[in-house]
Amino acid sequence: MATTQPYERHFDEDVAQTTNICPECEGRVTTNTHETACDDCGLVLSEGRVDPGPERRWFEEDGSENPSRTGAPWTPTRHDGGLSTEIGWKQNGSGETSGQRRRQLARLRRLHRRSQFDAKKDWYRMDGLYEVRRLTGALELGAGLRDQACALFTSLHRSGLATGRSLAAVAAVAVYVTCRVNELPWTQADVLAVTDCDRSLFRATLQAARQEQGLELPPRSPAAFVPRLASAVEAPDGVRARATQIVVSLPVEVYNGANPSGVAAACIYAAAREQAVSITQAELARAAEVTAVTLRSRLTEIEDVLDGR
Repeated sequence: MATTQPYERHFDEDVAQTTNICPECEGRVTTNTHETACDDCGLVLSEGRVDPGPERRWFEEDGSENPSRTGAPWTPTRHDGGLSTEIGWKQNGSGETSGQRRRQLARLRRLHRRSQFDAKKDWYRMDGLYEVRRLTGALELGAGLRDQACALFTSLHRSGLATGRSLAAVAAVAVYVTCRVNELPWTQADVLAVTDCDRSLFRATLQAARQEQGLELPPRSPAAFVPRLASAVEAPDGVRARATQIVVSLPVEVYNGANPSGVAAACIYAAAREQAVSITQAELARAAEVTAVTLRSRLTEIEDVLDGR
């Protein structure tokens, strides 16, 4: 009677033939849903395939249709990464909890909260991260910039910059540097308007971060201030686009060392004058927080570049 190999002429969704060769005996290697093994010597090449898909079932008595079995992901906005557990307040089952049970849960919550901090510096880092989240919310920054500012604050705090200094000042520095690195038009005045530290303390902390921690700040580009100033004076889209073109075409030597906000205001005024749009120098100077004399000085330099002089 003729014999044939199993699964030679039929398809099985659980077992798939492969052309791989066993590295030990050069036998045939097959792969199923659990492992890849040699048919001759039994050598297991790989095993333990994990299904990366989510869990699709849930228990109706929980009152929730969310099938998730995991907590929140790791986040730099929390001192513990947001991975520590919490004793919830929701009551399961019918009936009210007795007073003795409620007092016991309150003590457990207090002790559990204390166990989340290894040292006193973790308490300070928690307060600083809360201040960073508050500042980013007041400045209407996105979640990505918020996480970046929190990560920078944690780095500065661990390096010892916050020792003997105000946490509010370190948090303000972290937010300002994040805006500066990402070329956002927020200035020191904007950050100081929503924080509790004064200007001298902020500048001293920023200088210490640059000297002691080697924090480097890139130069500010005037192009980052064009959309903000154009919106402040209600300039048309054509004026904004033309002002951006003028800023990009300027050599670095023209605005090197100058106030980038004043350069952006001069570019907007030049673009508005080309398109016969009524925007006064006083409005732009007020929005850019510079004097009209500074705006006219930058305008003269820009006109010389545009005229090829």
